[in-house]
Amino acid sequence: MGGAVSKLTFETVIVIGFGKIAQDVASTLLQYDVTLKLLQTEMQPFSTLESFAQKHGVAYQFKHTKEEIESSLLKWLSGNTLIISANNNYLFKGKLLTLKNVTIINFHNALLPNLRGRNAPSWAIFHQLEKTGVTWHYVDEGVDTGEAIAFSDVLVDKHDKAYQVAHKCMHAGLEAFSSVIVELLQTGSTPRLTKQPLRYDYLYLSKDIPGNGWLDIQRPTIENYRILRALDYGPFKVFPKAQIDNDGDRYSIRTYQFADEPNDKSVNSSENSIVISDEFGLLKIHVDKIEIEQG
Repeated sequence: MGGAVSKLTFETVIVIGFGKIAQDVASTLLQYDVTLKLLQTEMQPFSTLESFAQKHGVAYQFKHTKEEIESSLLKWLSGNTLIISANNNYLFKGKLLTLKNVTIINFHNALLPNLRGRNAPSWAIFHQLEKTGVTWHYVDEGVDTGEAIAFSDVLVDKHDKAYQVAHKCMHAGLEAFSSVIVELLQTGSTPRLTKQPLRYDYLYLSKDIPGNGWLDIQRPTIENYRILRALDYGPFKVFPKAQIDNDGDRYSIRTYQFADEPNDKSVNSSENSIVISDEFGLLKIHVDKIEIEQG
């Protein structure tokens, strides 16, 4: 690998995570004279991280359990080591946080300290934010509480789905990473930044679901549409399918369409669809009836 900078503080760089941002970060690091290693923590459809590693002769492992991940990280440490957590759900604990030759930074797809934890693009939509963004920060004992080193804003359109906001965050995350990585590699640190004003002081867990995953026919269409957008990660099953009750029957939602066309308030349903309209627009949802076993 050709070195773009002459003298580096870190000898080893470990990228831990999965998906586009992990691969983009790894690709950026190829130009620097470091020993690069990739630790993939989740398997996704269309994942190319392993083939990327093979193509570029980079050490690669896939580990999923906390014990396996920690064991691999500790074995891979060599000299001054920078661990870059990019789209990674493993929480760093214990020994890794105390080693003086190890620095850990993490990518978070929100403007910290807001929307800490999991699935931040969903919560940005759910809270009707017009702007969210990304943060790169040092890792400490808390969850997304370490000192920030880079921010980048992302605009949220009124029709954006969660996967679209997440995709915007991946692009912004790479730009923000590129703005600090040279200084970090050369000096071993980069200036800490003042965090954003706190609006949503809550740690979202993977079990937390926007709107609890339920639509309500009595709610404005725009609110039901917002919940559907917040749950929508395209082909990736991040959340269970949304559900709705109609005339005493329960349905799961397959697909949906929304039109900004003010209408009189009404609900029309057929065997496979429910159409809700009001002054905000028209929401058509395609559904499957859920058969409830009688006890």
